[in-house]
Amino acid sequence: MWLLAGGGVLYFAFPALYASSFSGFYLPLMMVLWLLIGRGIAIEFRNHLDSPLWRPFFDVVFAGSSALLAIFFGAALGNVVRGVPLDSTATSSCPCGPTSNPAPTPHPGLVHRPGGPAGVATLTQHGALWLVFKTEDILEQRAQKVARMAWYGVAALTAVVTVATMIVQPQVLANLRAHPWGYVFPALALAGLVGIRLGGEAKPFLASCAYIVGM
Repeated sequence: MWLLAGGGVLYFAFPALYASSFSGFYLPLMMVLWLLIGRGIAIEFRNHLDSPLWRPFFDVVFAGSSALLAIFFGAALGNVVRGVPLDSTATSSCPCGPTSNPAPTPHPGLVHRPGGPAGVATLTQHGALWLVFKTEDILEQRAQKVARMAWYGVAALTAVVTVATMIVQPQVLANLRAHPWGYVFPALALAGLVGIRLGGEAKPFLASCAYIVGM
């Protein structure tokens, strides 16, 4: 629903941006929609039959669709940071589109490749911390264990994505020098990453929220 609302608002507020973005990322957008459909089907059909084959199958469908969505969202964000090539008519030449004419770019794919795993690690940690906040006993302990393991991946991939961003898109540093208030965001992300390790139930989840907003 958020994707539909965002697309509708983008269409009415910035139609040129909408046209350029959707022409360049048409295939990934279709894949995202099918993955969302897969999640919905898995939730709906999982409990229709009490079978040792039926339920695990739809558990795999739900988990796989969710993981692939996180990969696509992370990769898409990396591509946006790297920059989407537009011609004089504002038509995208991103290699993700059905009518693409890829333009050579320095260090192709350096950002969006770690962006996918970073998205998975970040959302895995975020979901686990939500379970720590909302559940008790064995499930809470399992979620804490997953969150602790995911934190190391998030920390490592944050460093990788940051370095890759500075290499591929030096305009980021130029913007920070021109607008020093922008350092609030990396500071927020770093504070959130550290805050996750402080322990508790609600605080780590709120720290994870701050990390995602900062990133």
